Amino acid sequence: MTHRALSIFVALFAIVEFGAAQTANQPASTSASQTAATTTTTLPKDPKDLMLLAARVNGLGSPDMKPWHLKANYQTFDADGNPKDQGVFEEWWANPTKYKISYASKGFNQVEYRDGDKDLVTGDAEMVLLPEEMIQDYLVNPLPGVKDLEPLRYSSTSKMFGPVKLKCVEPTHLKSTLTIQLAKYYCFSQKIAVIRMENLGGSFDVIFNGIAVAGGHFIANQISVGNANVPLLSVTVTNMDFPTKMDDAIFVAPASAIPVSPIRIKPQELAGRRIGGKDVLYPSDAKLKRIQGLVMLECDISKAGDVVDLRVVSGPKELQQSSYDAVKTWKYK
Repeated sequence: MTHRALSIFVALFAIVEFGAAQTANQPASTSASQTAATTTTTLPKDPKDLMLLAARVNGLGSPDMKPWHLKANYQTFDADGNPKDQGVFEEWWANPTKYKISYASKGFNQVEYRDGDKDLVTGDAEMVLLPEEMIQDYLVNPLPGVKDLEPLRYSSTSKMFGPVKLKCVEPTHLKSTLTIQLAKYYCFSQKIAVIRMENLGGSFDVIFNGIAVAGGHFIANQISVGNANVPLLSVTVTNMDFPTKMDDAIFVAPASAIPVSPIRIKPQELAGRRIGGKDVLYPSDAKLKRIQGLVMLECDISKAGDVVDLRVVSGPKELQQSSYDAVKTWKYK
């Protein structure tokens, strides 16, 4: 069997600069009962200190977490914002290298068993695609790790999203795979280091609502993901518990399980390995109309370095075809 590297390509179109994306799902206010559950009442003034603190207290993937079990309902949408699939996500977690993840829906059913270097699946054998993969990302690890954040420089500002004022931090030297700057910022509550919003390229938004404290860490019970004002994913946590003892048998894969063969590769990891193909062109009509934003495409890369099974995940309709036509010609080492 040919092993394939699965990747997400991001094509960024900008005229001058990006403004805050206008979305139907705005961050809701954080209740007093939620804020009272933590002793972190004052945000660090230095934006880097804020990012490092937030990375430690948001999500459930920290090495210091006790074992937990989480269940959530989810709805995915196609590139046009139409409902695509709905299902149930479930995860049993012992530590960062030992967990079990289940996706159960009409379109995709898979259980992954991870124990150290051993990674096996049952059910659908293909790689988990976006937006399903975002469920685990934003519930368990909504922010990059401390090691990834430490080398960067940051600036900070305040932004209003509807009636909610948030403290926002932006890495100052992230670059896209193109030649223009890729703007990305994270927004937090004004009083505590809880993530409320992530924005990429001015159009891709992740909204974190229903904030609760679990195991000393913040977790959003409601997550909405959208691009260019079009929904991509919604997640609602229905159950979370911290068992005093988690049976090791939960993490033992059945004999029918098979190894995970494709490898997920991020755009920045591929940037230096492209050796050919057309550049993405900004459509003249879209430029005249000042249409800007992010186009996300997902594909397989064959062992020979060819882009195959290319598909649009999300992005402004006026920019999708230009992105697709260019990326399908790309060649990699």
